[in-house]
Amino acid sequence: MKNALWFLNPIILLEIVVIISALGCAKSSDGDNFKGQSVEYYLKISNACDELILRCLQSNTNHMNLRGDDPSLPMVIKNLHPTTVKVVSLLATNRLPVSNVALIFGNARTGWALSWSQQDYMSRSNSTPWALMINTEDNHSILWATNR
Repeated sequence: MKNALWFLNPIILLEIVVIISALGCAKSSDGDNFKGQSVEYYLKISNACDELILRCLQSNTNHMNLRGDDPSLPMVIKNLHPTTVKVVSLLATNRLPVSNVALIFGNARTGWALSWSQQDYMSRSNSTPWALMINTEDNHSILWATNR
């Protein structure tokens, strides 16, 4: 009977809590570790996302959902090991494309995402700024932005 209650041992319970906490921290810190990369690196990711948007437009569809291990993904995106890649490319009424690529890592609240999208609320000119953003449960920040 004594062995059947092993899970009530405080040391074992503490170890289980530490392991679960460490797993949760590893998921959220992945997004944090992506911050602080070079502009050149962010530009490579942005260019790969543009390639996906162009593919979406050329395929006469307005969205694509790809698995992170899809062989058609650009290598720089594949090397990030996303869980899912979502591409949206629509033409707005003012003829400016409304597009977005989301690289999703993990699932639901334990995951995080990178997005490359138009940010019309940032525009102070006729050009529409594009931004590479990181989105975690606790943080949404722009890593890199450019006007086109």
